[in-house]
Amino acid sequence: MMVAPCYLSVVTDQLICPMCESRSVRTLAVGRSVDAGDGTRLPYRDKLTACGACGERFYTHEQALGSSRARAGALRRHEGLLAPDEIRAIRQRYGLTQDALERLLRVGPKTVVRWERGTVCQSAAVDTLLGILRDEPAAVARLAARAGVTVRAARRPRRRHAA
Repeated sequence: MMVAPCYLSVVTDQLICPMCESRSVRTLAVGRSVDAGDGTRLPYRDKLTACGACGERFYTHEQALGSSRARAGALRRHEGLLAPDEIRAIRQRYGLTQDALERLLRVGPKTVVRWERGTVCQSAAVDTLLGILRDEPAAVARLAARAGVTVRAARRPRRRHAA
């Protein structure tokens, strides 16, 4: 299977197979699995495109992102890691940009973007640190001072009211 450039016909906006240029393509939903660090095999659903003419299976750009999110989501749930929206809420609580949080945590460029999009899982160690940052504003202030990052006073997390 490949992640190949896919072509859309300018005339019909129809997807074209990158191998044989056939328009006879369809979306498939398939079961896949990923192995967690503890050896547990975790199932997830994946979507990809298949050509009816040549049999080639490939991902569109959107399908490739969806596949990464589904795989990372299965791993994240199994490990009990914070979800992408929880990471975003922690960052926003302190008025940090994605770049500033990367500097504060001393992780690589675009790492927080990938966590917040759900395409990559944070490590258990980083997840623990994020939990501390969520719960301990003083820890955020200390790390920010060391990293030369400006943070605003933490806002209280919004409470959801039962309807």
